[in-house]
Amino acid sequence: MEADSPFIKVATVRIPSQKFDFEERKRLDEGILFSPWHTLLEHEPVGSVNLSRKRLYSELAKYRREQIAQRSREPQPYVAVED
Repeated sequence: MEADSPFIKVATVRIPSQKFDFEERKRLDEGILFSPWHTLLEHEPVGSVNLSRKRLYSELAKYRREQIAQRSREPQPYVAVED
């Protein structure tokens, strides 16, 4: 019977607290692309709806990277802005 099966502790997992709220981590998080296509070939999404999702994910990632690049650019002299 299942009720007679004793519980046996085999391990204890301890994960120390971690700090994720710092600038380097925030920059890394902003630059990461989430995509269901980052997987094994046999697990890739299929079908026309997923193909459009794939393009949308790619375009959004490109936009985010452009925005990040603009924020991290050094200020330019006024003369260079006029040209």
